[in-house]
Amino acid sequence: MNSFIENLYQSFLQHQKNICLSIEDKNYTYEDVLNTAGQIRHQLQSVSSQNIGLYLTDDIYMYASILAIWFEGKTYVPIHPDFPLTKNLNVIRQADIDTILSSVETKENFEIHVIDTQKTFETDALPPKESELANNAYILFTSGSTGNPKGVPIQFSNLYYFSESFHSTFGKLTPEDNVLQMFELTFDLSVMSYLIPFLNGAKVIGLHKKETKFLQILDLLEANEITVALMVPSILNLIIPYLDPSIQNESLRLNLFCGEALLVKQIEGWRDFIPNASIHNVYGYNGKHYFLY
Repeated sequence: MNSFIENLYQSFLQHQKNICLSIEDKNYTYEDVLNTAGQIRHQLQSVSSQNIGLYLTDDIYMYASILAIWFEGKTYVPIHPDFPLTKNLNVIRQADIDTILSSVETKENFEIHVIDTQKTFETDALPPKESELANNAYILFTSGSTGNPKGVPIQFSNLYYFSESFHSTFGKLTPEDNVLQMFELTFDLSVMSYLIPFLNGAKVIGLHKKETKFLQILDLLEANEITVALMVPSILNLIIPYLDPSIQNESLRLNLFCGEALLVKQIEGWRDFIPNASIHNVYGYNGKHYFLY
């Protein structure tokens, strides 16, 4: 019994009318994403391989593909369109991938089957297939800077205990929360930014490639559209010089930092802008996290 998948599925059923994703000024409900996932699942029925390539398009189809893959009891492996072809082919070979999901035409010919996730079909809504907590949820590959990229499998049990730990540490999110998602899916921090909201009926606000990332984040915060944000500390080095001393964010209530060391001087320049937020360094020291303000 995969209790993680059951919790995720029930959240999508219970919050169908809530906004699930906001991307490029378009809002999609939990029902929209679940229905799109059902369409993609229809095409996955004929795929026998366990590991499915996920071409990163930063749209509703990408996130719906994650659900489709998981609800079919399979494992996703991110394929980044901006990575060199040799690296992506290496990932495809190592993960034994014979199918990729994509909503756009891929930039390169990977010489394997590509499923168009925008296709629609007449299908019945189906519950998730039976799977086990010990199954792999996704596989992320290292950069390969010290040699051959290595795949790191993450099991559903890891996600289950991570989500339980998050909730016990920071409390559950609510359907009124708007959560920043600033990371590529090749970066493990992306999982918290979409997964925890999905489990709680909250809204995920994604960034796009038409504007510089840090400027989009600043705009969202100045407009009080974000309540929860996980960031890398280096993004503050880019945002802080653009802060207007006369403007304060009022909406942010929880600000987490991870991926790099968080410096005191960074927080000193940031704290006044987000007076209502609790700030946590979850980068870790001996497995612990630290509350800063």
